[in-house]
Amino acid sequence: MKKNIEKKTTCEAKSVKIVEMRTGLEVGSMGKMNVSNDMMLGLFAEMVLDEAIRKYKEQYLYREIDIALAKGDEVSFLALTTELKSLNAHGQ
Repeated sequence: MKKNIEKKTTCEAKSVKIVEMRTGLEVGSMGKMNVSNDMMLGLFAEMVLDEAIRKYKEQYLYREIDIALAKGDEVSFLALTTELKSLNAHGQ
């Protein structure tokens, strides 16, 4: 059991060193690193969710544009394409 604890501590120390080397930041304690990791994971999750929502809206608009074209509904077509252009402009 003691070897497992020592091995884990050694791995954690190596991880801290790698983070320090790659970022140029000194990680004083694992607590600080965990908070930083949690913040980064939260930000990443938010970015993934935002992109998934944007793609869903884009697919929805394309379907609705196809329907408007099939019906010959020019007003809906113009409104939907304007919304799609706006979505694409904000997504880039």
